[in-house]
Amino acid sequence: MKRHGFKGMPASHGVTKTHRRGGNIGGGGEKGRVWPGTKMPGHMGNRYRIAFGCKILRMNTKHNVLWVTGQAIPGETNSIVYVYDTRLPLRKPQKPLPFPTFIGTADDLPEDIYDESVHSFGEPSIMFNES
Repeated sequence: MKRHGFKGMPASHGVTKTHRRGGNIGGGGEKGRVWPGTKMPGHMGNRYRIAFGCKILRMNTKHNVLWVTGQAIPGETNSIVYVYDTRLPLRKPQKPLPFPTFIGTADDLPEDIYDESVHSFGEPSIMFNES
């Protein structure tokens, strides 16, 4: 019912044991079979989704957290998210980079990395010059 938005059967007036069932699934007569693609019960969710046009505003390297603008990232909280540079064929690099491109230690990276459009909270926001 939840997967395809079925209404279900009435709660009373002669309905027995079919409140949450899908109802009739096949036609009668000459085409007496179940058509391919008929909406039936099955697994719901847990599919891969791709969100386009998301911009990374801030990265925390200590806790492995990304702050992203754009549409909401689908999935559960604390689930794995794959981040790609691009999925567009014209924006992909012409020659793939040798893998791995860089292996560093955790001490090399700062704890917070900000985008140039985001204000870093550790820096002063307003500077006054006394003259």
